[in-house]
Amino acid sequence: MFSAPFKSKAIQAFLSRVGWLAGGEMLARISRLAAAVFLARHLTPLEFGAAALAITTFELVRLFNQNGVGAAVIAAKAEDLPGLCRTAHLAGWLTTLILFLAQSVVAWLVAKQTGRADIGWMIFCLGGVYWFMPMGVVHGWMLHRRQAMKRMAVVNATQVSTDNILTAVFAIMGFGPWAIVLPKLLTAPIWLIGVMWGRPWRPDRTAAFASPRTLAGFALPVLATEMMNASRLHLDKLIISAVFGLEVLGIYYFAFNAGLGLSSALTNAYNNAFFPYLCEAARKTGSALEAFDKAMRTAGLGLCAVLLIQALAVPIYVPLIFGEDWAFAVPLVVILCLGGPAKVLADSCGLLLRASEQPRMESLAIASVTAVTLGALFLGVQMDLQAACLALTAGATLAAITILPVSRNFARPSSTPRVITLEEARS
Repeated sequence: MFSAPFKSKAIQAFLSRVGWLAGGEMLARISRLAAAVFLARHLTPLEFGAAALAITTFELVRLFNQNGVGAAVIAAKAEDLPGLCRTAHLAGWLTTLILFLAQSVVAWLVAKQTGRADIGWMIFCLGGVYWFMPMGVVHGWMLHRRQAMKRMAVVNATQVSTDNILTAVFAIMGFGPWAIVLPKLLTAPIWLIGVMWGRPWRPDRTAAFASPRTLAGFALPVLATEMMNASRLHLDKLIISAVFGLEVLGIYYFAFNAGLGLSSALTNAYNNAFFPYLCEAARKTGSALEAFDKAMRTAGLGLCAVLLIQALAVPIYVPLIFGEDWAFAVPLVVILCLGGPAKVLADSCGLLLRASEQPRMESLAIASVTAVTLGALFLGVQMDLQAACLALTAGATLAAITILPVSRNFARPSSTPRVITLEEARS
């Protein structure tokens, strides 16, 4: 009975793609673990806090690059694809210019507000990453549409591993918080070369540009969702910094990276393979719901089990790997690891709605998760850091469980079934 979900060729292919991405991410996380060890032994909590503030600000500005255009390319019908890709390529350059200017202004504001010019310069430096994106974004989206996860696994593993190696080297050389920031700019060309290699996309000059209204109808709700996701993942750090200061933020940032930061290899791999898999199922059968259920019963449950096992192992590996000086952070790491399954479930529900052409409902669902999660955190910070972590995990878990039945209901196929061709049935 339990082996039945694994017999489908589609789910086997999905698991294979998750495996490639997870393998690449795991290789990258091995190097990240080495970098984390050197950082823990060479950076103070205050330096961790400075780097965390710079990285968090960058991630919040960069979320506008996750504007839903890529999701539209992945989900588009074949006949609409050439024009949509031309429009997406042009939008990429415009987005880059706007984001770079916006991040430059934010860098100045943060430096003025904190009195730390070095943090402002770190944020400005990270803005240089944007200029590598527009040349390769469409190529990357086409690789995801084709579910070329082996290629993406190699590219991601190479970039992240190089980033982590440089981080470790710079930490040893005494770069302080710059050891975390500078490698992200230096390794951006690796991603660009990797996604463009072999030209997975060539512009069709004869194709008419896609209608901005059509593109916006899909992209804007997805952008709203990404804004909510980014808020859920990064505003916690700004809240903790505002309430407790940079040094406590550094402790929280360490705890997050020593827990969910290490296991994010698996969650990233799962999400990157999940959406194209659901879109393919929706194109073939008219519904992504059955594919969602199969994936959650296989890879989803397995991933959640791994995250819970990691939480049990935290008291062993944190003092052993990062040193006894960080043993006091063990309870925080455990609590944050216990929130991992909630993130998997919430992300999966959101992607189900997106693949089911319900981006507005996805925005509402993720907004609800974000509001409950950050609301719980706001209550927790009124006491101390451990209470804040407990509230964050409890709020995220409650919200994720709540949106599951709602997402499944809105993803149900219409009463008029789609006729499947013989070729589709055979595939």
